[in-house]
Amino acid sequence: MKRLLGSLLLLLSFFSLAGCNRFQSIQKDDNYDSSINDSIDNDNSSNSDNKEEDIKESIYEKRDDLIELFMVGDSTVCAFKDMTYYPRYGYGTQMDNYFDNISMVNLALSGRSSKSFLIEENYSILSGRIGPGDYLMIAFGHNDEKTDSARFTDPTLSKEDSSSFKYHLYEKYIKLATNAGATPILCTPICRANGNNNYSGSSAHITNNGDYAQAIRDLGLETNTAVIDLTLKTKELYIEIGYDNAIKYHAWSNSDPKSVDNTHLNIYGAKQVAYMFANEVAKINSSLAQYVKTQTNPPTEEDLIVNPDYKEIA
Repeated sequence: MKRLLGSLLLLLSFFSLAGCNRFQSIQKDDNYDSSINDSIDNDNSSNSDNKEEDIKESIYEKRDDLIELFMVGDSTVCAFKDMTYYPRYGYGTQMDNYFDNISMVNLALSGRSSKSFLIEENYSILSGRIGPGDYLMIAFGHNDEKTDSARFTDPTLSKEDSSSFKYHLYEKYIKLATNAGATPILCTPICRANGNNNYSGSSAHITNNGDYAQAIRDLGLETNTAVIDLTLKTKELYIEIGYDNAIKYHAWSNSDPKSVDNTHLNIYGAKQVAYMFANEVAKINSSLAQYVKTQTNPPTEEDLIVNPDYKEIA
């Protein structure tokens, strides 16, 4: 009955979104979107479109007989509708390539932090639908770094401090999952590709305000919550292959490699990070490991696909 009510809520939310623009991306307001160091989590597409796409994806993939993996996070996880050369893809969109017998519910939204996501309808959907046996992947960090008051959370403070990154992750997501009988899994944010192959600073989420990835690792230990360290995994990969190869995992606005978006992934990169996530889940003591597909191959450059609708501007 709970899942039936959750599905009805999801359908009603979708239809209500079709005629309104209240979910336009916060990234479209230049005054709101303050950058951090060398990176901006921009969203040039309509976030209301992305929002509808996320909900429709959840409805169409929903099967009442399956456990659900809910995903919350930012633009590195969510779906897009881009017309660029290598379009943006969040890694949440590619999870079903590496898991079996579990329903994927991607509620991530571009531009959101662990704090600003709380006012979104997708958070209400999560709260009303997650239940016993489900899983919640929590993947924030990129926008918690932003210094505007709507999104910033402090990575140096304890989980008892209501202004901290740890507080929001623990009180609003981890406890939400555990209180519902679900299992939370924390993810550190993926690295931003760095032209100097230097991942000792903001490209690895170590900012003037603190280290966001380390805050997640520490919170995992404090609360006995599983952590998938995608910051470390992407850092190791990018250092090994170098910047010229790392950008093949990232979105490009046109055919010139200089148009690369160092923050956002393309479909090849999204598959790579989803593959990393699944592999790491299989290694840890988590019941989610039972749903990881066996004998899957890592993505290859054959997965790097130019948008067939892209038109080069002379």
